[in-house]
Amino acid sequence: MVRVTEHGTEKALPLHLHFDAVQYIVRGYAEPDGYARKAPYDLLFTVLKPGDGTATVLAMKGVMNRATRDEIVRRLAAEGVHTARVVRHGQMREISTGLKEGRAA
Repeated sequence: MVRVTEHGTEKALPLHLHFDAVQYIVRGYAEPDGYARKAPYDLLFTVLKPGDGTATVLAMKGVMNRATRDEIVRRLAAEGVHTARVVRHGQMREISTGLKEGRAA
């Protein structure tokens, strides 16, 4: 809150807020309509995207193969991410999405 003096009294003014979508919960399904059908997911993970061109993929449970990893990287690049940090089995690995630093998608 910002306080200003108005005729000797203080008045609280609301701040102008901006919300960024910085956290995603991602579910993976073996079938294309799995989410719509509320099918059990085959993969679940969290993405933290702080807005600096990086993203961290963590808390992953389930099956992930190379094709799924490539799709994650492609989707992150489309979101403007140039570097993905993937935490899997307690190990962190940095993956370049191919997007140049400083360039938005």
